[in-house]
Amino acid sequence: MNILLIYCNPSTESYSNAIKSIITEVYSSKGHDVILRDLYSIRFNPVLTLPEMEAVKRGEITDEIKEEHEHIRKAELIILIYPLWWNGPSALLKGYIDRVFSYGFAYAYNELGAVKTLSEKYIIIFTPSGTPKGIYEKNGRYSSINQTMHEGIFRFCGMNVLAHYYYCSGRKSTLSERITGLEEVRKIAQEL
Repeated sequence: MNILLIYCNPSTESYSNAIKSIITEVYSSKGHDVILRDLYSIRFNPVLTLPEMEAVKRGEITDEIKEEHEHIRKAELIILIYPLWWNGPSALLKGYIDRVFSYGFAYAYNELGAVKTLSEKYIIIFTPSGTPKGIYEKNGRYSSINQTMHEGIFRFCGMNVLAHYYYCSGRKSTLSERITGLEEVRKIAQEL
């Protein structure tokens, strides 16, 4: 299986990085082709400019974005790993989505409305945060995040959201909780 791993965290000491390492190790050991797009390492430019927006409407795509489109085209499964910052993805990841999930590639319009062009793609999302899960579950933030990410972005483009896993990995989590979470990640990866 061709797996595209989109990773967005600047810290090599992060829980996100631990998740990335497990996912890469397990899928590679199972013989899958894993392509890693570490947005910080590749220095992805998240800024969608007006000239680029206008060029996309004319079907003109930069080489940088063509490369990302090609990775998504080849992928059967996309795994997204990012920490929750201010109840959403970082500016870098949001900018990646803004530029890469572009008109004509990820969606289009016809006389009947929106056309979902990524309907053969599957996605799994892993999101660590510093806030305990119970707090986000109680105040409805996970529902809000899921509505924005799952419905407003990925399903809008036709993608099949298989799962979204949340982990508390910050100061308020115990070592045991963090280890249990990583064991869960390994189990999830081994079962797919």
